[in-house]
Formats: sequence, C-alpha cells, structure tokens
Amino acid sequence: MTTPRTQPRGEDLPDWRLLAACAGLPARTVFATRLQQAGPALGRCARCPVDRECLAVVEPAHSWFDGVCGGSLWRNGRAVAGAAAAG
Repeated sequence: MTTPRTQPRGEDLPDWRLLAACAGLPARTVFATRLQQAGPALGRCARCPVDRECLAVVEPAHSWFDGVCGGSLWRNGRAVAGAAAAG
C-alpha cells in the first residue's frame, strides 16, 4: 500500500500549460534571451491565469532558465532588469 503525497510532483499535476497565455507562441519567442524577441510572450504573461504554476514548475532561478516565465525575462536563471510583464 502506498501513502499519498502531501505535495504532488510536477508530472502528477493537470496540464496547466494548455491554459498558459503563451500557449501557441513560437518557442523562439518564449525562450528568447533578448527583450525585443521576448516582448510578445511578456505581453501575454501580464494576463496569464497560470503564471504561479509556471514559476513553480520551471523554477527559473534554480534551473539556469533562459526565456520568459512568470512575467519576467530570465537569462541564466536571473531575471533581466527592466524586462517584466506590464499588468
């Protein structure tokens, strides 16, 4: 018999990515490292219903992430100054 986990792991969660405002954008936009290319993704982050889930799963500061996540542009796991979604 297994005991239930109190905190589900990422793969056990419903696919929140389908609800993401950036769903359907080209990967080169979502994973851009420059503000000019990331603009469309940042714009959608401002109205995204799953920005917290995005941050929780991606953990950009701990994964050396490059791209847009949770309303910010990240480069090597650090938020790029002045590159946040306007909400």
